[in-house]
Amino acid sequence: MQFHFCLRGDNHELIFQSEKYWSKQGALNAIDSCRTHSPHEQNYVRRITEEGLPYFVLRCGDTEVLGVSEPYSSEAAREKGIVSCKVSGRGSAETDETGRSGRRRR
Repeated sequence: MQFHFCLRGDNHELIFQSEKYWSKQGALNAIDSCRTHSPHEQNYVRRITEEGLPYFVLRCGDTEVLGVSEPYSSEAAREKGIVSCKVSGRGSAETDETGRSGRRRR
């Protein structure tokens, strides 16, 4: 079984989905890392999909990926998503949905 978490904004919209982890503890550690790293601008990498749509990656340090956003319709929308991630990522409640669809973070 693999585990992951989703970060959702106050409006319950998906901000990003995490990488997959082989253990539940690995996912829990990543949630803690998200709380630590999401408020800091230097942890965001802005990218463009092959289709030309902007998205972002939240990293822990230089290489470890914590989560990847969905594609946005514009760069301005991506920037709003990053702002939402900075706010929601640092103190959101957790909902454990193990056995249903994985671990969700709201």
